[in-house]
Amino acid sequence: MDITDFKRVVFDKNINYNNYESKYIRRIRMSRKKTNKRNKSRIRIISLVLFIIALLFAITSNNGKLGKIVGNAKVGKYSNTTRTYDIAIHFATKGGTNNGFKMYLVKNDGLYSDPSCSDESKIQPDIDGQIEVATKDGYAFKGYTLTIGSDTYEITNKGKISEIYYQSLCGRDLAYFNENTVGGELEFVADWEAKYKINLNLDGGSVGTEVVYMTKTSNSNNIMYLDEACTKGVNSITTPIKIKNKFLGFKFNSSESNYSIEKSGIWSPIGNLASGIANDVYNAGDEITLTAMWQENTNIPIIFKYSENETWDGPETIYISEGTTGTLPSNVLKTDKGNRWTFEGWNPKNIHNAVWCVAGGQFDLNNMDLNNFESDGSVYLYPYWTEQEPQENNYKITLNLNGGN
Repeated sequence: MDITDFKRVVFDKNINYNNYESKYIRRIRMSRKKTNKRNKSRIRIISLVLFIIALLFAITSNNGKLGKIVGNAKVGKYSNTTRTYDIAIHFATKGGTNNGFKMYLVKNDGLYSDPSCSDESKIQPDIDGQIEVATKDGYAFKGYTLTIGSDTYEITNKGKISEIYYQSLCGRDLAYFNENTVGGELEFVADWEAKYKINLNLDGGSVGTEVVYMTKTSNSNNIMYLDEACTKGVNSITTPIKIKNKFLGFKFNSSESNYSIEKSGIWSPIGNLASGIANDVYNAGDEITLTAMWQENTNIPIIFKYSENETWDGPETIYISEGTTGTLPSNVLKTDKGNRWTFEGWNPKNIHNAVWCVAGGQFDLNNMDLNNFESDGSVYLYPYWTEQEPQENNYKITLNLNGGN
């Protein structure tokens, strides 16, 4: 079809288009349809990409939590509302470090670890680890103290503020703080105390505690710390064990008459080391060594342990020389629940899952494990029982009819 025919088809109203709807006209119409489909597909893809971008932005701008943003606050199922704090609180560590930790007080609300005072940064009272603690070489951190006039607020060495201090701080009028700020902020000051590392030389023993830490305060209170931060205080330590020996205690030196740690594992306030700590003889961070004192046993005491309902007519203790054997008692009785118990033998350390030595059997020290010995060199043996199934008893009962039939 030439241009003349094309003009006739387009402009001549009297022409029957059905007769001229040739392959050229159909091509034009199909081309337009394909173009429209491609445009619609592009619009759908662009819309989907924009939706995904908007969704990712909403998630990352709300700490990974979905919610609707309203002003400066994020609200929704996982709310993270922000607040304006009334006063900042910093921590003076006096030579220590706590990585610049700060708190932020919102009046009549609470304390926060972040200046945004978001829900997630709120500090809770009476919980360890809520406030970052400080560290300082050679010293034990005792906590933080804030002093305002005659009032004192404390934070423990485990980073905990009590409910009483918490509510008191947050309930104060701001004018109360304004006269007691440092650089416009409240200041908690770290409390430190010199600490000493006590190495315990077991001198051939084993199983016992090998390191403790002391401060002047713990020395006066007979408390030893098991951790370097001096937060795990104990009244006694695990005493060492040495076969064929009786533990006597730890001494600062063998020539002194008093023990620094007694045979029971408690701290002695009259030892030379305790005296030195009390009188500031040592420098902060000093390491001191105590040595275990032992007494050789020629005879090992075998002590039989019984409960209230267990009896026998033999001695409570027998003595066996190292390398020899001894006969263990067999006539042990247990009066409990209708005498349904059978005595099987003996076990060390009150282990009730197997018989270590049968009743009337031979006791041989060579078969003993180190853990079976006590720190005083003795061995405790406990009776081992098996419970028998109850048996039915048959009884004959005679009925007197008293004249009846």
